Amino acid sequence: MPERGLEPPPPKRQSPQDCASANSAIPAFIKLYQKQPHSTIICFYTTYFLTFNFHYAYNKLMKNLLVVISWVNLSLATILFSIVVINQVNTSDKFDNKTTTPIKKVEKVDQLQMYAALPPVLGVSDQKIDKEDARPVLAANYLKSRGDSPLSPYTDFIVRTCDKYFPQKYINCDQNQQNCQGDPISCVGIIIAIAECESNLCTKIPAGSNNCWGYGIPTGAIKGTEFSSLQTAIIKEVELIKNYTEKGLLNLETIGAVYAPPSVEKDHSWAKCVSHFLDKLK
Repeated sequence: MPERGLEPPPPKRQSPQDCASANSAIPAFIKLYQKQPHSTIICFYTTYFLTFNFHYAYNKLMKNLLVVISWVNLSLATILFSIVVINQVNTSDKFDNKTTTPIKKVEKVDQLQMYAALPPVLGVSDQKIDKEDARPVLAANYLKSRGDSPLSPYTDFIVRTCDKYFPQKYINCDQNQQNCQGDPISCVGIIIAIAECESNLCTKIPAGSNNCWGYGIPTGAIKGTEFSSLQTAIIKEVELIKNYTEKGLLNLETIGAVYAPPSVEKDHSWAKCVSHFLDKLK
């Protein structure tokens, strides 16, 4: 029992260091709380506040540091990429300057020579096609363009017959298609042209005559020589032209004077008619 008049000394106030040591162990904290509850609570909240501020400041510092590190890395990568691109551009310019050759003036080249220089194409024949091989097709196309002519199915036969009597293909040229007497006259062309002048391509002939060329029909007569077929008439007409050339009749005027004598007095109207249709056939 304390003596009357003497009071116990006041409790000693703890410092933050004492609070920190008190939080180091739970049993010690409990004992301290039992002895000095008010001081223990203040110490607890002080420690909690300091710890929270420390973690907040640490996290913020780490985030800022991460941003700085990322920015530095991105800047270095951008600089490195720019250096590589500039180096490649400079290298390309140097290469172009070294390899560029002056442009030479292109001389005018003949069109046929230019096409002849083209490289061969796989699957395409390099064999030259004779223009004359297209005569049946050209003749058939011409007859088709003039209407429905009975001669249309016989263009190939006309070509073969002409080639038999005129291997040179022209009635007024030599065997090499040279030394022509005047403008070259195609056998196929003159056969078709005469048929157009005499019978409008076999559309106006005596019925059953197969005579499209006015063969053996005197001027003013209605009928004349008749043929069993158009093939027979074609052969006869080609033979007649061959006979004329063997006699030296090598142009339309001299042939017309024998084939259609009255036309001579009409300014060679027959020769002009045949020449007109020959030009259309070319």
